[in-house]
Amino acid sequence: MADLLGFFKDRPLGACSITVGPNGPGADGHPDLIQPTSDGTSRVIGGAGGKLNYLKLTGSKSQGEYAAEARQRAAGRRDEKKRQKERDKEAGPTESKARALGAEGRSGAA
Repeated sequence: MADLLGFFKDRPLGACSITVGPNGPGADGHPDLIQPTSDGTSRVIGGAGGKLNYLKLTGSKSQGEYAAEARQRAAGRRDEKKRQKERDKEAGPTESKARALGAEGRSGAA
């Protein structure tokens, strides 16, 4: 626990933490501290036992850009769900639902 507290102790301005995970299921990730640079890249400045220090990361975005992308993906999923409900409503009940509704109707009439 003390190592983790020391990891976040004196963060440079603008530095943020990311989790770097190895490939494969069930593998735990390691927290790394990255510092954005003026040219749009980021540099690893701590974590993972120093094995990744000074590694240059390209293609990293700001936290706001990631949040905006997440909102867009969520809106797309909601829209697709609405469209699927409309398609299902237009198609009517499926064969299995029709049989189930028919079985309920027969049991209720008896």
